[in-house]
Amino acid sequence: NPLDLATIDDIAFKTELDVVPWVSTPSDILAAIREHYLGGEAPDNHELCKILVIEGKEIVRAATIAALKKDGYQLLEAPSAREGLEAVIRHSPHLIVTETVMPGMDGCELFHTLQKNPETRHIPVIGFSSKASKEEEVALLNLGFADFLAKPIKLDVLTARVGRVLDLVYPGQGYSAKKRTAAQEASSLYEAIHTLLDLLQGALDQEQKNPSAAE
Repeated sequence: NPLDLATIDDIAFKTELDVVPWVSTPSDILAAIREHYLGGEAPDNHELCKILVIEGKEIVRAATIAALKKDGYQLLEAPSAREGLEAVIRHSPHLIVTETVMPGMDGCELFHTLQKNPETRHIPVIGFSSKASKEEEVALLNLGFADFLAKPIKLDVLTARVGRVLDLVYPGQGYSAKKRTAAQEASSLYEAIHTLLDLLQGALDQEQKNPSAAE
Protein backbone atom coordinates (compact mmCIF):
# COMPACT_ATOMS: atom_id res chain seq x y z
CA ASN A 1 0.00 0.00 0.00
CA PRO A 2 1.77 3.20 -1.16
CA LEU A 3 -0.19 5.20 1.44
CA ASP A 4 1.09 3.10 4.36
CA LEU A 5 3.72 5.66 5.38
CA ALA A 6 4.53 3.92 8.68
CA THR A 7 5.61 0.70 6.87
CA ILE A 8 7.54 2.71 4.26
CA ASP A 9 9.40 4.63 6.98
CA ASP A 10 10.11 1.39 8.87
CA ILE A 11 11.59 -0.30 5.76
CA ALA A 12 13.67 2.79 4.97
CA PHE A 13 14.98 2.91 8.55
CA LYS A 14 15.90 -0.80 8.69
CA THR A 15 17.52 -0.96 5.24
CA GLU A 16 19.00 2.59 5.15
CA LEU A 17 17.58 2.88 1.64
CA ASP A 18 15.31 5.44 0.02
CA VAL A 19 11.89 3.81 -0.40
CA VAL A 20 9.74 5.19 -3.20
CA PRO A 21 6.01 4.28 -3.15
CA TRP A 22 4.80 2.86 -6.45
CA VAL A 23 1.42 1.58 -7.63
CA SER A 24 1.67 -1.66 -9.59
CA THR A 25 -0.40 -4.65 -10.68
CA PRO A 26 0.14 -8.21 -9.37
CA SER A 27 1.30 -9.21 -12.87
CA ASP A 28 3.97 -6.51 -12.85
CA ILE A 29 5.11 -7.56 -9.38
CA LEU A 30 5.47 -11.21 -10.46
CA ALA A 31 7.33 -10.14 -13.59
CA ALA A 32 9.74 -8.12 -11.42
CA ILE A 33 10.28 -11.07 -9.08
CA ARG A 34 11.07 -13.32 -12.05
CA GLU A 35 13.48 -10.79 -13.53
CA HIS A 36 15.35 -9.71 -10.40
CA TYR A 37 15.15 -12.79 -8.15
CA LEU A 38 14.63 -15.79 -10.42
CA GLY A 39 17.13 -15.02 -13.15
CA GLY A 40 14.74 -13.50 -15.64
CA GLU A 41 12.96 -16.74 -16.43
CA ALA A 42 9.44 -16.46 -17.80
CA PRO A 43 6.90 -19.15 -16.88
CA ASP A 44 7.17 -22.18 -19.13
CA ASN A 45 3.61 -22.57 -20.39
CA HIS A 46 3.81 -25.85 -22.29
CA GLU A 47 0.67 -27.65 -23.40
CA LEU A 48 1.54 -30.66 -21.24
CA CYS A 49 -0.14 -30.44 -17.84
CA LYS A 50 2.30 -29.42 -15.09
CA ILE A 51 1.86 -30.71 -11.53
CA LEU A 52 3.91 -29.42 -8.59
CA VAL A 53 4.51 -31.88 -5.71
CA ILE A 54 5.55 -30.30 -2.38
CA GLU A 55 6.71 -32.84 0.20
CA GLY A 56 9.55 -32.76 2.72
CA LYS A 57 10.20 -36.52 2.75
CA GLU A 58 12.14 -37.43 -0.38
CA ILE A 59 10.92 -41.04 -0.56
CA VAL A 60 7.25 -39.94 -0.47
CA ARG A 61 7.92 -37.16 -2.97
CA ALA A 62 9.72 -39.54 -5.35
CA ALA A 63 6.93 -42.16 -5.18
CA THR A 64 4.25 -39.53 -5.84
CA ILE A 65 6.17 -38.09 -8.78
CA ALA A 66 6.82 -41.54 -10.27
CA ALA A 67 3.12 -42.46 -10.10
CA LEU A 68 2.01 -39.24 -11.79
CA LYS A 69 4.73 -39.41 -14.44
CA LYS A 70 3.33 -42.77 -15.56
CA ASP A 71 0.14 -40.92 -16.48
CA GLY A 72 2.08 -38.56 -18.74
CA TYR A 73 2.12 -35.40 -16.62
CA GLN A 74 5.03 -32.99 -16.43
CA LEU A 75 6.23 -33.04 -12.81
CA LEU A 76 7.82 -30.31 -10.70
CA GLU A 77 8.96 -30.81 -7.12
CA ALA A 78 9.86 -28.85 -3.99
CA PRO A 79 10.91 -30.04 -0.50
CA SER A 80 9.26 -27.11 1.33
CA ALA A 81 6.36 -24.71 0.97
CA ARG A 82 8.65 -21.72 0.47
CA GLU A 83 10.51 -23.44 -2.36
CA GLY A 84 7.14 -24.57 -3.67
CA LEU A 85 5.95 -20.96 -3.77
CA GLU A 86 9.02 -20.04 -5.82
CA ALA A 87 8.29 -22.94 -8.18
CA VAL A 88 4.71 -21.69 -8.61
CA ILE A 89 5.94 -18.23 -9.63
CA ARG A 90 8.60 -19.68 -11.90
CA HIS A 91 6.61 -22.43 -13.65
CA SER A 92 2.86 -21.64 -13.28
CA PRO A 93 1.72 -25.25 -12.63
CA HIS A 94 -1.82 -26.40 -13.42
CA LEU A 95 -2.14 -28.30 -10.13
CA ILE A 96 -0.36 -28.42 -6.76
CA VAL A 97 -0.18 -31.53 -4.57
CA THR A 98 1.19 -30.61 -1.14
CA GLU A 99 1.79 -31.96 2.33
CA THR A 100 -0.19 -29.79 4.75
CA VAL A 101 2.02 -30.29 7.83
CA MET A 102 5.51 -28.89 7.26
CA PRO A 103 8.05 -26.91 9.33
CA GLY A 104 8.08 -23.18 8.68
CA MET A 105 5.42 -22.28 6.14
CA ASP A 106 2.87 -25.11 6.04
CA GLY A 107 0.40 -26.12 3.34
CA CYS A 108 -2.38 -23.89 4.68
CA GLU A 109 -0.15 -20.80 4.73
CA LEU A 110 0.94 -21.61 1.19
CA PHE A 111 -2.70 -21.89 0.15
CA HIS A 112 -3.56 -18.53 1.76
CA THR A 113 -0.62 -16.91 -0.04
CA LEU A 114 -1.74 -18.32 -3.39
CA GLN A 115 -5.31 -17.15 -2.79
CA LYS A 116 -4.21 -13.57 -2.14
CA ASN A 117 -2.65 -13.30 -5.60
CA PRO A 118 -4.92 -13.03 -8.68
CA GLU A 119 -2.19 -14.71 -10.76
CA THR A 120 -2.18 -17.90 -8.63
CA ARG A 121 -5.56 -18.15 -6.88
CA HIS A 122 -7.02 -20.22 -9.74
CA ILE A 123 -4.49 -23.08 -9.27
CA PRO A 124 -6.22 -26.08 -7.61
CA VAL A 125 -4.47 -27.56 -4.56
CA ILE A 126 -4.73 -31.15 -3.30
CA GLY A 127 -3.54 -31.59 0.28
CA PHE A 128 -2.33 -34.72 2.04
CA SER A 129 -1.16 -35.36 5.58
CA SER A 130 0.14 -38.11 7.87
CA LYS A 131 -1.77 -36.48 10.75
CA ALA A 132 -5.05 -36.53 8.86
CA SER A 133 -8.30 -36.39 10.75
CA LYS A 134 -11.92 -35.90 9.75
CA GLU A 135 -11.80 -32.41 11.27
CA GLU A 136 -8.69 -31.47 9.25
CA GLU A 137 -10.22 -32.79 6.04
CA VAL A 138 -13.42 -30.78 6.58
CA ALA A 139 -11.43 -27.65 7.47
CA LEU A 140 -9.22 -27.86 4.37
CA LEU A 141 -12.12 -28.53 2.02
CA ASN A 142 -14.03 -25.60 3.53
CA LEU A 143 -10.90 -23.49 3.11
CA GLY A 144 -10.96 -24.16 -0.63
CA PHE A 145 -8.62 -27.12 -1.19
CA ALA A 146 -9.68 -29.07 -4.28
CA ASP A 147 -9.26 -32.40 -2.48
CA PHE A 148 -7.58 -34.08 0.49
CA LEU A 149 -5.84 -37.43 1.00
CA ALA A 150 -4.62 -39.15 4.15
CA LYS A 151 -1.18 -40.74 4.34
CA PRO A 152 0.00 -43.33 3.56
CA ILE A 153 -1.16 -42.38 0.08
CA LYS A 154 -2.61 -45.04 -2.17
CA LEU A 155 -1.07 -44.06 -5.48
CA ASP A 156 -3.94 -45.35 -7.61
CA VAL A 157 -6.35 -43.23 -5.56
CA LEU A 158 -4.01 -40.24 -5.92
CA THR A 159 -3.87 -40.50 -9.72
CA ALA A 160 -7.65 -40.88 -9.87
CA ARG A 161 -8.19 -37.81 -7.67
CA VAL A 162 -5.69 -35.79 -9.72
CA GLY A 163 -7.50 -36.68 -12.95
CA ARG A 164 -10.87 -35.80 -11.39
CA VAL A 165 -9.66 -32.37 -10.22
CA LEU A 166 -8.09 -31.56 -13.60
CA ASP A 167 -11.31 -32.48 -15.42
CA LEU A 168 -13.36 -30.30 -13.06
CA VAL A 169 -11.07 -27.26 -13.09
CA TYR A 170 -10.04 -27.40 -16.76
CA PRO A 171 -13.09 -28.79 -18.60
CA GLY A 172 -12.48 -29.49 -22.27
CA GLN A 173 -8.69 -29.04 -21.98
CA GLY A 174 -7.90 -32.78 -21.98
CA TYR A 175 -5.28 -32.43 -19.22
CA SER A 176 -6.17 -35.58 -17.27
CA ALA A 177 -4.68 -38.92 -18.30
CA LYS A 178 -8.18 -40.36 -18.84
CA LYS A 179 -9.20 -37.52 -21.17
CA ARG A 180 -5.92 -37.69 -23.10
CA THR A 181 -6.29 -41.46 -23.56
CA ALA A 182 -9.90 -41.05 -24.72
CA ALA A 183 -8.86 -38.33 -27.17
CA GLN A 184 -6.05 -40.49 -28.53
CA GLU A 185 -8.38 -43.47 -28.95
CA ALA A 186 -10.97 -41.30 -30.67
CA SER A 187 -8.29 -39.90 -32.98
CA SER A 188 -7.05 -43.40 -33.85
CA LEU A 189 -10.61 -44.58 -34.53
CA TYR A 190 -11.24 -41.50 -36.69
CA GLU A 191 -8.11 -42.22 -38.73
CA ALA A 192 -9.03 -45.90 -39.10
CA ILE A 193 -12.54 -45.05 -40.34
CA HIS A 194 -11.21 -42.58 -42.87
CA THR A 195 -8.61 -45.09 -44.09
CA LEU A 196 -11.39 -47.65 -44.58
CA LEU A 197 -13.54 -45.10 -46.42
CA ASP A 198 -10.62 -44.21 -48.70
CA LEU A 199 -10.14 -47.91 -49.54
CA LEU A 200 -13.86 -48.34 -50.29
CA GLN A 201 -13.89 -45.21 -52.44
CA GLY A 202 -10.85 -46.49 -54.31
CA ALA A 203 -12.59 -49.81 -54.98
CA LEU A 204 -15.72 -48.03 -56.23
CA ASP A 205 -13.68 -45.81 -58.52
CA GLN A 206 -11.89 -48.84 -59.94
CA GLU A 207 -15.21 -50.62 -60.50
CA GLN A 208 -16.62 -47.64 -62.39
CA LYS A 209 -13.55 -47.46 -64.60
CA ASN A 210 -13.59 -51.18 -65.37
CA PRO A 211 -17.13 -52.63 -64.89
CA SER A 212 -16.30 -55.86 -66.75
CA ALA A 213 -13.53 -56.64 -64.27
CA ALA A 214 -16.01 -56.23 -61.43
CA GLU A 215 -18.35 -58.80 -63.10
